[in-house]
Amino acid sequence: MEPINLFAPEFIADPYPFYAKMREQRPVAPVEPGGFWGISRYADVDAVLKSPDRFSSAGFDLAFEPEWLGHNPGAHTMLSKDPPAHTKYRNLLNRAFLPSVMTRIEPSVRALVERLADRLADGREVEFVSEFATPLTAGALGQFLALDPNLYPQFKRWSDSLASVSPVPHSPEHAEDVRRTVAELESYFGSVIDERSAAPGEDIISLLTQATIDGESLTRDDLIAFMFLLVVAGIETTVHLLSKSLLMLSRQPDVLERVRADAALIPRFIEEMLRYDPPTHNLYRQATRDVEVAGVRIPAGTFVMVMLASANRDPDQFPNPDMFDLDRRNHGHVAFGHGPHFCLGAALARLESRLALECLLSRFDGFTITTSDIPWHQTLTVRGPARLPIRFFGG
Repeated sequence: MEPINLFAPEFIADPYPFYAKMREQRPVAPVEPGGFWGISRYADVDAVLKSPDRFSSAGFDLAFEPEWLGHNPGAHTMLSKDPPAHTKYRNLLNRAFLPSVMTRIEPSVRALVERLADRLADGREVEFVSEFATPLTAGALGQFLALDPNLYPQFKRWSDSLASVSPVPHSPEHAEDVRRTVAELESYFGSVIDERSAAPGEDIISLLTQATIDGESLTRDDLIAFMFLLVVAGIETTVHLLSKSLLMLSRQPDVLERVRADAALIPRFIEEMLRYDPPTHNLYRQATRDVEVAGVRIPAGTFVMVMLASANRDPDQFPNPDMFDLDRRNHGHVAFGHGPHFCLGAALARLESRLALECLLSRFDGFTITTSDIPWHQTLTVRGPARLPIRFFGG
């Protein structure tokens, strides 16, 4: 069976026809690079994500700590743990994302959105990814963790580097860049945790250094791993969600008109965007025993790729899945995963996206994407525009 190359130019340009063919003809198929077995149908993806006894999250270790990289704290987050160990970590880390925390940080995130929008108001062409989406998500994450603002511009570089980890490095230079990023982040995050442990403040990291459940607390290594996770999950995914949202609105003028006229529709737009073209396309698991999925035998120890973006376009779950439908009521999408590993940061991503769209759609009369040739940034995990030149007008 010929593997599907996820880095083939035609796949990067538009993976959705390939996902459709997989669902119809090869719902469980080998994919490269990495030698994973890709699982593409919604029912199978849902079953895998809800069955840690059959599909262990240890699959993240292979994806994020390949032999060429060596030690990577980002491979040892709660994403790579199964219950009951995962449950303990999640219960402790969940305190960082309580509704009260989101309410507390909303004014500062809104103020950041407004400051960034000020820079778009002169009618010049801007590169949306680097001039709005990235500084918004990096700044929001920096505020969330109370990190040094001078380092915010570094966050996207770190995020891109960590997200680019693959079974085989792209080049010797790429391998060295990732190793350097891991060393920089481990040193910096370790120093932050040491400072907050010694002199706790009101910030999230201070809260987590002191949090306990049944007498157990998070270790220094646990907290470093959590911060590694946030750099990728808290920046890369939200940057892509925002960029793809603007791209979608530019292609759907009727949808743009409706959400501009009624801001209450923005959360519904975000949910359909997450279903239609999510930032995260794939997650990873490892079979704990011989299992059968869609008639295909998967031996114990096999690493599988859970294809979220394909599941979200499965016609057996979503009628007319290739149509963006603002009135769609079934939002059982898996953009943030499902089951015990549902994304903790979903509330933060939704908050940033909502505030950004509320501001941009109310402040400007419109916008134009100034090129039809959109370059795509794609790793084994995420996909989004690498650049998105836009001109806003009427602000």
